[in-house]
Amino acid sequence: MRRPAITTIVLAIALLATACASGPPRLDLDTTVSPMPIPTETLAPIGAADLEGILVGQRGKPVVINIWASWCAPCRAEAPLLQRAFTDFAGEVTFLGIASNDRVKDAAKFLHRFGITYPNLLDENGEITTLLEMSGFPTTYVFGRDGVLRAKVTGGISERQLAAVVDDAVRS
Repeated sequence: MRRPAITTIVLAIALLATACASGPPRLDLDTTVSPMPIPTETLAPIGAADLEGILVGQRGKPVVINIWASWCAPCRAEAPLLQRAFTDFAGEVTFLGIASNDRVKDAAKFLHRFGITYPNLLDENGEITTLLEMSGFPTTYVFGRDGVLRAKVTGGISERQLAAVVDDAVRS
């Protein structure tokens, strides 16, 4: 009777190891698009092609993208952590927030309330969440200097998680 339980445990461990070894998802981003600077207007609308251009334009520097919404409780909890990380890694890492599934007025209040100073744009029609294969709010993506996705964290990110994934991207 103990044998099936051991087999089940071994199978579960093997599946978990395989899932962990696979790393972050490989996104099919178009790296042949022309480089584009990050728009300076807060909550400027952007689409999938714009984001791909921004990522190409930031090559050589790690990029942290946080997709959030003002109505999302975990988004509110992690906002101060992201702002501190932006300050701590100033000049080394590009931070970009993207409000999605939100009204501009509510998103602007959110940014003001949490004192967010890094660039934030607006995913008006869901193109960004589709491109990045987002499954829940908030989601944080960390791209290395080479533009390769290093980490994807769905749900609120902790200070320790954020530090670890950003440090990894800086060293990549």
